Amino acid sequence: MASGNRSPSIGIVGSGVAGLHLGLLLRQHDIPVVIYEAKTPQQMADYRIYIPRLLADFQERGGEFRVADITPRSVTELSERHDLIVVATGKSDISAMFVPGGDTEVLADAGYTDDPAAFERLVLEKLRAHHPQTFARVDPARFRLTRPQDLLQGAVTSMVREDYVRLPNGRYAISVGDAHTVVDPVIGQGANSASYSAWELGTAITEDQNFDERFCQKAAARRANRVQAICDWTNLMIGLPPAGHLLQMLGAMSQSKPVADEFTDNFNYPERQWDILATPERTANLLAHHGLM
Repeated sequence: MASGNRSPSIGIVGSGVAGLHLGLLLRQHDIPVVIYEAKTPQQMADYRIYIPRLLADFQERGGEFRVADITPRSVTELSERHDLIVVATGKSDISAMFVPGGDTEVLADAGYTDDPAAFERLVLEKLRAHHPQTFARVDPARFRLTRPQDLLQGAVTSMVREDYVRLPNGRYAISVGDAHTVVDPVIGQGANSASYSAWELGTAITEDQNFDERFCQKAAARRANRVQAICDWTNLMIGLPPAGHLLQMLGAMSQSKPVADEFTDNFNYPERQWDILATPERTANLLAHHGLM
């Protein structure tokens, strides 16, 4: 918490859309901000023109940028220098701070080269537990990689992670952007979600500098409806087989310009889109309103 008339100091880990949009907003309010990033903007693969321009604007507004390889342990160390730490990077070891543990999570990071046999046993164990029908078709004695290059690890499951974590020193780190929300790019909402979440968190920071759990809960509530709607809408769009009411909606769009326009406009308001698509009944009510039921 900032004391007296001193402005709070905010440390942001990650210089993507969320981190830089948040930094720019805070500098508009003369709040000291340091952004930590493992790479320079020129080394980043995404937004090669946009991100360097944002960073230049951030620095012109008095923001500080430091190249540093941040780990979960150093997040706690940074929290001693700043009143609040915001994690805005999707880097796996840091964003994992906000992931509730699942039984298959271990597969994303399990090593193969040190002990191939142990890795294969782990895969078979998880396959037996979670996909028994597939496991029944596997011959454990012959189960192995054809070659090490055939191994691909990771997961892209649209999800909303935990909003914040309590650090070992009792302070809090709050997630934003890729650290908070992971979405498939199918509906093009990743950057939109990151920017919106950064805006809501930044506004919360300007209104309340008591960076305790109550602050984290309030910041989480401000953005919850939209970011969760984006995640749920994304999962509906990529689900197989496609949901019947989604197909019904898409078919109606081909017959009705007003329905198509509403669907398209709602890319700007994903919570409204999910209001329509959350259940078959909601979709049916929308179509009935347009005289299509």
